[in-house]
Amino acid sequence: MQEFVFHVPARIHIGTDTISQLGVLAADYGERALIVTETAVEDAGIVERARSLLERASIGVIVYDEIASAPDTQTIGRAVSMARAGHVQLVIGIGGPRVLTVARCVAAYAPAGDEFVEALSGKLVERPLSYLEVATSGRHHGMLRDFCVVSEGGKKLPRIIATQPGLLRHAIIDSRLLSTLSHRLTLAVVLDTMLAGVEGYLSARSNVLSDTLFLRAVGVCREAVEHLLSHPDDPRAQVRACEASFMTALGLSTSSQGIAGAVAYAINARFDVPKAWVAVVLLPYVLDYFETARPTKITELARALGARLEDIDQGSTSYLAGDAARRILGKTGLPARLRDLDLKLDDLMVVADAASEFDLIGHVPAPVSSQELYDLLRQAF
Repeated sequence: MQEFVFHVPARIHIGTDTISQLGVLAADYGERALIVTETAVEDAGIVERARSLLERASIGVIVYDEIASAPDTQTIGRAVSMARAGHVQLVIGIGGPRVLTVARCVAAYAPAGDEFVEALSGKLVERPLSYLEVATSGRHHGMLRDFCVVSEGGKKLPRIIATQPGLLRHAIIDSRLLSTLSHRLTLAVVLDTMLAGVEGYLSARSNVLSDTLFLRAVGVCREAVEHLLSHPDDPRAQVRACEASFMTALGLSTSSQGIAGAVAYAINARFDVPKAWVAVVLLPYVLDYFETARPTKITELARALGARLEDIDQGSTSYLAGDAARRILGKTGLPARLRDLDLKLDDLMVVADAASEFDLIGHVPAPVSSQELYDLLRQAF
């Protein structure tokens, strides 16, 4: 059995209207808070409600909402300066993954100084600020990991930044907040979670715990997509999506994303294309790519994705996983090609080179070169 370490000190609050607990939870960590968020979340009224809940708990609030399309080091540096100037004791991230990445880095490194340099040198701050997060899109793959992926300044390259173990105190996953997203974006978010589950399941770092979580999460994501398509106004689909998100984050605390994760981070850093849309396109191609490297697992994924396997010889079903994913994507009407994301063919070699050097590539089940990544991206183009 492969050795793995499982330790989750944070408290995760999943349900409907769990954001109502924010003030009570935050009161244990200080009297001044920095909310890191984005304008879309403010426009939905979520930040105003959070501010009200915190002020009722006698917590003063300042807000930083100047978040770029990718969580880059300059944005983090500006937020760190605001946190220090405001003498805050806790940081609360309210938004999607890019917002939560910025918020987490601010909590991890604000005590180090005005410049965001300690993280780049790999030196951890001994006493970080307390950190809480509210995942408004229902998912944050890095919720329970001790690192963040950021875009490194003018280089526009993804980089892993270490954070302190146990930095996260509380995470709130409120299914009702997903209703603030458009129908198309909600579908993309669920499929992004599905791809993270697929890659975690196929990863060389996977284990008995993560395999159970990922396989179940992929199936729940499929059910959530089907429910969103047939009953778009039924809140039960959002509840299921949040459950799958938590299972995926829990699995990724001991496993890892792979080539699609690396490519999505590279495209996001370089071209500001949201990761969820990249994930939608790449899902079937990842399943195709690893059908020979992980045939048994691909077969299990085919079953979770809704392929009918009863009358087919078990040894010849691996290709059905990619086909099942394409059927799901076809029903959604979401972008099916990288060209649909305003990327150009000439961009793909740059993306392949950046992704091939990214740490996540080291956890794929079979070696992948820059040329092989480029070939995969051309197929997806």
